[in-house]
Amino acid sequence: LLDDAQWAVITAHNPDGRPCDAETNAAAQRSLEECLRELQPAVLLNVCNHDPADLWPDEPAWLFTPQSIGQVDSLARRFGQRAVLTGRPGLPTELRIYGESNNASGTTPAVVS
Repeated sequence: LLDDAQWAVITAHNPDGRPCDAETNAAAQRSLEECLRELQPAVLLNVCNHDPADLWPDEPAWLFTPQSIGQVDSLARRFGQRAVLTGRPGLPTELRIYGESNNASGTTPAVVS
């Protein structure tokens, strides 16, 4: 399915790590889906972010094959996300961490493998 393609997982739910109501989250997620469909990634799958400790609600998300990591960073900032997952098949997953969205335009993501 992914071959050797870079992938990313992103959501539009709960920007800046602040819980939002279901309607706001659903609208943001639809907007993210529209953006992703316009980008026409080779792979676009509906997935779910899940906190195994159940301290944070499940969040619908998208796994997609970006054209570049910059594209992922741009989407994360646009949708106010504090972090996304990226990787390549067979390699460690990376957690890309961003600053608060109101200050994110000048930040460089930290990467944790």
